[in-house]
Amino acid sequence: MSAVLADGIAGDPGFCRATVLWEGRPIEVVALEAEGTPLVGVSLLYGSRLTMAIIDGGPVAIEGLA
Repeated sequence: MSAVLADGIAGDPGFCRATVLWEGRPIEVVALEAEGTPLVGVSLLYGSRLTMAIIDGGPVAIEGLA
């Protein structure tokens, strides 16, 4: 499977299945194998409110929508 990363670079990274604890319950996801800091995909955030301060070390909050 090919992917275009957030930096615009296309490639054929590896993928694997993973289980994450999300809102207190385990969810199976497909994870992209890439170097660098782990990122959360937008599909995982669906149904949530994301707020963040766009500064170095700024706070990030994810809340479920009722």
